[in-house]
Amino acid sequence: MWGGEIKWRFFAPHHKKAHSISHLDGAHKETLRSRLFAIIRKYKSIKTMAVIVDSEAAYRLPYITGPDDLYWYAYKSMTERFQYYLQDITRIAGQPINGIIVCDHRGPDDDRRLQELHARLPEGHHDAHSNYKNLVEGLFIAPSHLSVGVQFADMVAGAVLRSRKSADNRFLAQIETTLRKSEAGQIQGYGLIDFPKRGG
Repeated sequence: MWGGEIKWRFFAPHHKKAHSISHLDGAHKETLRSRLFAIIRKYKSIKTMAVIVDSEAAYRLPYITGPDDLYWYAYKSMTERFQYYLQDITRIAGQPINGIIVCDHRGPDDDRRLQELHARLPEGHHDAHSNYKNLVEGLFIAPSHLSVGVQFADMVAGAVLRSRKSADNRFLAQIETTLRKSEAGQIQGYGLIDFPKRGG
């Protein structure tokens, strides 16, 4: 059993700082992680998406001049795909399906800048192409320890990072069925989005 916040990094064997699953040994941590991924897989309505940023390649782009630009374009890539997903299920449902975006709290200044950037999305700021008509106005920011959804998002991000950085697909394979796909079953560009685009 455990109580409290769950983060991907808590499962690392070298993580020394006390946290909610410090009392679990390696085998029990793996069992817990698999159970968390099973919860994500359980509901067919859950679709996952992740943007993978290649910082080195991004900083070679003329329009990436600092961390805010990097964060903005990653955020833009994610929100566009979310809007496209909402459009897809709107067509299936035959009625408007709207969604909200919830982000982890980072810090007062960072949160304020993100809220300002989010507000510019429908205006086409930074050459945005989506009209975001299915997004509920405003950005919701919640500290991860107060949001189960943000904690699950952290687990998905960890699985994607491990797959890309270490070529270890054990965890991504557990949630592969949840990744957003094209009608033809393509994941790249739909559930897994590279910024900058690979080969682009």
